[in-house]
Amino acid sequence: MIAESLFLMLGALSFRPDVAQAASLPTLPVARYVAPVYRAPVRRPSTAVGVATTGKAAMLMDGKSGAVLFARNSDTAYPIASLTKLMTAMVTLDAQLPMDETLVITKEDEPPASEGKPVLTGGETLTRHQVLQALLVGSVNTAGNALARTYPGGTGAFIAAMNAKAQEIGLDTAEFHDPTGLNPENVASAQDVAHLLQRALSYEEIREITKHDEAEIK
Repeated sequence: MIAESLFLMLGALSFRPDVAQAASLPTLPVARYVAPVYRAPVRRPSTAVGVATTGKAAMLMDGKSGAVLFARNSDTAYPIASLTKLMTAMVTLDAQLPMDETLVITKEDEPPASEGKPVLTGGETLTRHQVLQALLVGSVNTAGNALARTYPGGTGAFIAAMNAKAQEIGLDTAEFHDPTGLNPENVASAQDVAHLLQRALSYEEIREITKHDEAEIK
């Protein structure tokens, strides 16, 4: 009888190892997913967001939501100089021209002598992509003129496309008369410039090129 009882006890221990092991395992916490809470940007006084400007017009916009955080005289149009080149880049890319096509720089593309020695000179050959790099990284005026000249229909058609694009994306005060910004009649309000930049950065090619503060063109 004792032997039978002992055999039953040993059998219970032998065939239920999981009970002893489970009792020795520590209890682990259960992870729970907590959804992120999105809070929209709040417009605050300029001192609260660190804005200090002597400019006639300004706008600070949240790039993701488009919420305006600060504005000063943002509806009045002023000359925008080389910010014009953002529109030049967009119109070039919208045309879906071959970016590996070789373009020959001409004397016609060079800016006036009053603008100093040109970075690119007549006779040089570059791909359209390299010319776009020169435009966006170096703000090279010759590059803007070359892109406009080689656009289907030439420079006149290119400038018309710039103004059509401005209307398409809701830039109510913007006007373009050349592809470089040397013409002081290229104007836009601070609000329109903010929207222009926001739209330009939606282009993968523009984002990729403008990540760099310099470009080597061979």
